[in-house]
Amino acid sequence: MKKDPRHSADLYFFDALMTAGSLSAVALRLGVTPSAASKRLIQLEKRLGITLVNRSTRRMSPTAEGLVYLDHARNILAQIESLDRDMFRLKSEPEGLIRLNATLGFGRSYIQPLVSRFIKKYPAITIQLFLTPFPPALSDDAFDVSIQFGKPLHQMLKTRLLAQNRRLLVASAAYLARAGTPAMPQDLLKHNCIVIKQDEQPYSEWILSSGKSTEKFQCPVI
Repeated sequence: MKKDPRHSADLYFFDALMTAGSLSAVALRLGVTPSAASKRLIQLEKRLGITLVNRSTRRMSPTAEGLVYLDHARNILAQIESLDRDMFRLKSEPEGLIRLNATLGFGRSYIQPLVSRFIKKYPAITIQLFLTPFPPALSDDAFDVSIQFGKPLHQMLKTRLLAQNRRLLVASAAYLARAGTPAMPQDLLKHNCIVIKQDEQPYSEWILSSGKSTEKFQCPVI
């Protein structure tokens, strides 16, 4: 049998007719005239070669063949509605795999809780979180997202600034009482400093900024 897009419309029409119970009621529901609804039913029965409804009473009732057609029609319409819901869900609800990388301490303290909240909101997404002491090479496509400190290691990568990584110079009151309080950045060269090496940055290099001015210098290390 040749496929015709009007066949699916016939399913909707017959289901609506049996739900409404009469041609006048279904015509009102579909926004057509009763004569147009009657003509539609005649054309449907002519195409199928069977009588679908009993016209002996004011309220139309399906024949035995009409019950079979109605049952199949409603099953097909339910499958179409289910398909529409699934397609809408796939469109509105993201899914897939995200391979995420972050450093050890920062990843455990900040990223891992965010991942837990994220997958609760989007359960169709799977996140693989890898915590490493150093930023990985992203050229081999091992990760989809990598959260790093400092400037991007590869200029071809798409990057976004998430937050400023501000650090402050601090000292204990006992140390300042013993060694004196520095008044200028150069005074730090006379003090003992504790530094933390980050990624591939030079060891013991401090970058101090104030407004638009930036100054780099090597500090003594203990």
